[in-house]
Amino acid sequence: MHLIKKLEDVYIKYPTVVTVGSFDGIHIGHQYIIKKVSKLAKQKNFKSVVFTFSNHPLSFVRKTKVPKISSEEERCKFIETLDIDYCISIPFNDTIANLSAESYVSYILADLLKCKHIIVGHDFTFGKNKSANAHKLQEIARRYNIDTQIVDPILLNGIRVSSSFIRNLIHEGKVKECKEFLGRFYSLRGTVNYGMQLGRKLGFPTANIAVRDDIVLPKTGVYYTKVEVEGKIYDGATNVGFNPTVCGKSLNIETHIFDFNKEIYKSEITIYFLERIRDEKRFNHIDELVEQVKKDITKIKKYLHKNEYMIR
Repeated sequence: MHLIKKLEDVYIKYPTVVTVGSFDGIHIGHQYIIKKVSKLAKQKNFKSVVFTFSNHPLSFVRKTKVPKISSEEERCKFIETLDIDYCISIPFNDTIANLSAESYVSYILADLLKCKHIIVGHDFTFGKNKSANAHKLQEIARRYNIDTQIVDPILLNGIRVSSSFIRNLIHEGKVKECKEFLGRFYSLRGTVNYGMQLGRKLGFPTANIAVRDDIVLPKTGVYYTKVEVEGKIYDGATNVGFNPTVCGKSLNIETHIFDFNKEIYKSEITIYFLERIRDEKRFNHIDELVEQVKKDITKIKKYLHKNEYMIR
């Protein structure tokens, strides 16, 4: 897959099948559309293109950070697994925001992307101030000999699959439900840094990760997780919270990795959230905290015997 990160670097010689969107989280609805793009491109002997943005368009419009389900790097890597020829991930900026609907189609789709067929979701909007919808796209694209396919909403248990719904699930700590809508476990990737060393002192060493401040974080609490370290998967218990027992003030993401004793400071790891075990609690004594952690680990290990969770 060719990854292009600047509009001025786009150079495509062949006719293409294109989809456009933020694709935050690449949920099952996004995957459905992207797979259709890949399949149709192969049938027509065209190239497949995902045109997306490195920042969330709302973050540009509101001039503030909008938490995302996945980073740009993670999103592009996942798009590559869907057999796409070109992933164009550019900043949503004044140039894009100020394009009229007509210019969007003529300049972006027809001229730059050599688009002959575009597939978008039912709620697709584009053009300055979101002035046009999917049906307007169909009308304009026809003048440039571009076929348009509008995909109906994807429903799961009667609920429309959307990034905003999934973000709410994450905020509420409903990580098990997230898997149904994402098609995979919700995860966080970050660099292991030095924490307070509290877990190590208590006999439960933890890997503390630093996560970008524009990524959606789950509700505080203790989670059963899987942890990917250097390509290997381990079971773990992750606490997302403020360490109230020791009067912690900042949010921490700390993971005790089972049967693991390597030094991994400054390494990047991925934490997959499988189940939420309990709320974060403040204990009167450290001994009470130690006992609770033991109970958490015992509870998680019972899950291991009852359930087989496959990450890949």
